[in-house]
Amino acid sequence: MLEAFKEVQMSEEAKGGSGFNFNNMSVAGVNVKDRCQELWNGDIPLGQTFWLYYFVAVFVLKIIGGVGGPVGVIFGLLALGWAGFMVKPIFASADKYTGEKHWALAAKAAAVIIAIGVFLNLFA
Repeated sequence: MLEAFKEVQMSEEAKGGSGFNFNNMSVAGVNVKDRCQELWNGDIPLGQTFWLYYFVAVFVLKIIGGVGGPVGVIFGLLALGWAGFMVKPIFASADKYTGEKHWALAAKAAAVIIAIGVFLNLFA
């Protein structure tokens, strides 16, 4: 299916249309692929990684997921998937953290708790 999508995209670009390019997808001027790579590598500061990219993102997804119905299920699954994804970036960012070590340790402990929570929710 992805190959068919790429073929349509290429034909749209050949016709002069803009098409949709996964590699250049951006939100608010930030390339999503590059930002996810920075997160994964721990290149974003620990406070920003934990509070903005984990806490705020999951909080918003769970609030939207609370509406119920199919939309609620989709956003609930997105929250669970994003929380699971963020375990590794939190660890990687904590490894590169240069401030007081207790914050890095606390972030790693939170990441372990997040991972356990995601695992338990998958099998609940």
